[in-house]
Amino acid sequence: MRFALLGWAWSHGNRLLQPGVWDEQGYHLLAVNIVRHHRFAIANLTDDPELRRAAGFIASLPAAEQQDYLRFLDTDRTPGLPLFMAAVYAIAGPSPWAVAATLCALSAAAAAIVCLAVTTAVSPRAGAAAGVLMALSPGAILNSCQILSDTLHMVLLAAFLLALVCALKRQSGVMGGVAGLCLGAAALVRPVTLYLPLVLAAVLFVARVRPRTWIWLLVGAYAAVLPWCARNAVAYGRPMLSNIGAYNMLHYNLAYAKAGTDGLSVEQVARMYDREAAKLRGGARALITRDLPRYWPAVLRNQAVGAVAFWASADRLYWSQILTGRMAWSHALERMWDAGPATAARRILRSPGAAPAIVQAAYNGLATLLALAGAVLCLRRKVARTEVMVALCCCAYYSLVTGPVASGRFRLAVDPFVAMLAGAAVARLWELARRGKPQLAHEVS
Repeated sequence: MRFALLGWAWSHGNRLLQPGVWDEQGYHLLAVNIVRHHRFAIANLTDDPELRRAAGFIASLPAAEQQDYLRFLDTDRTPGLPLFMAAVYAIAGPSPWAVAATLCALSAAAAAIVCLAVTTAVSPRAGAAAGVLMALSPGAILNSCQILSDTLHMVLLAAFLLALVCALKRQSGVMGGVAGLCLGAAALVRPVTLYLPLVLAAVLFVARVRPRTWIWLLVGAYAAVLPWCARNAVAYGRPMLSNIGAYNMLHYNLAYAKAGTDGLSVEQVARMYDREAAKLRGGARALITRDLPRYWPAVLRNQAVGAVAFWASADRLYWSQILTGRMAWSHALERMWDAGPATAARRILRSPGAAPAIVQAAYNGLATLLALAGAVLCLRRKVARTEVMVALCCCAYYSLVTGPVASGRFRLAVDPFVAMLAGAAVARLWELARRGKPQLAHEVS
């Protein structure tokens, strides 16, 4: 299904790097720079015609805006996805289609990895169900065709799940370290994962797992990210993994909170913050320090709303891109905060890609309900309780840090854990159906 969707896009002349789409173009530019110059940072686009070609629409921007964007790539992007893309480009040439095909293969492999992990932790039937749920996930199918970090991040989390299950079964510090390395690699792809090892170590401690397992998990995770933090400490004076947290806090968390509180549009606030950040010595961090004490109640409220929306989120914009070849912006999320959910829903329904997005949202909602039922079943029946606690913790972590922009692709991070829990519920339903016993509702009541 992944390759069929990618083949549709290719056969209809769709472009994976759309004009005006910053994220995909930036990753492509970084990967080409790594292949050509063997470094991450890009000084400028004027010295290399190949880099200018790889920059696409960015090369047509004024010089000052180009430099601002190149600085953003260096401080806010982590090396995981660009290095992966550079490896593909070194073999197949600088073709985004080759990257998308590789991501499709890895996304399909993630279903097999989760199947093996759940088979080991719960049962073969639950493992088969989890693998099928992963394989059929509309979000996973769609995002495997996108030049974005979410699919690679999800694959690494699936590998983490398998390594952790093995570590818990064997009480192995070595496998705990492997699980940590998978988490560290995932953080190098998407920095949002940086603090998850600390949370999981606390969960494993409470679950009375042998200390060597969670200690080596921490060692493996932070050993993977330490070199990049050291590089940024030398380059920018701060041992950070990425500056993207400050960017998101200002342009999303605070912008949405200020817009709702002061009666402005999100776009107005974002432009206002950009102008102010350019004038202040501390830039975005100075604005965060100034405005967060005032707007923190709205920030927390939006965070909670985003955490709920996370579970039935969809990617209408990317469906429209892959099916029609154009990015049909509805600005539905901004309208949800400006004018309410009804206005956002009308915009979504009138936009290209609405039908598959609705299917994706329904699938995500159903999978979430099955996962909740599966978690209750496993905990009550004392089946893989530690693994279930880890899965629930990961689900809570990623939903709570999403923020007001609950894009469907962000939910991809919890797909392995939702599939594990939902697979247990499906396996139990199958067992009850074969025995002619009451349904799952009676089992969990």
